[in-house]
Amino acid sequence: MKAIEFKLDEKRDFMRCPRCKGQGKIFDPIKIGQKARDFRKNQGIKLSLLGQEMHLSKGYLSDLELGRRGWGMGFLFRYLSAINRLIPPPPKILKKKKENGL
Repeated sequence: MKAIEFKLDEKRDFMRCPRCKGQGKIFDPIKIGQKARDFRKNQGIKLSLLGQEMHLSKGYLSDLELGRRGWGMGFLFRYLSAINRLIPPPPKILKKKKENGL
């Protein structure tokens, strides 16, 4: 399976903070959620399996991915770490040993 990176773009994935009237930036929950969902699906991980790994309901995770809840940096790290733990390792390729003609 091809490795897919999860990158954040400061111009597209963040928005002005509504609490401080635009002085700071926060994650845009809809854009981050869409990116997170695409990342999870590309890895072939079901929402219910991710929920079990993170000890969260799939409804809560679905709300996050749909942008109904906000993302924090710590939670995003936890989400991506859980996905990383669920990705199966690549198969080991055993090399055939050459036999010496001695």
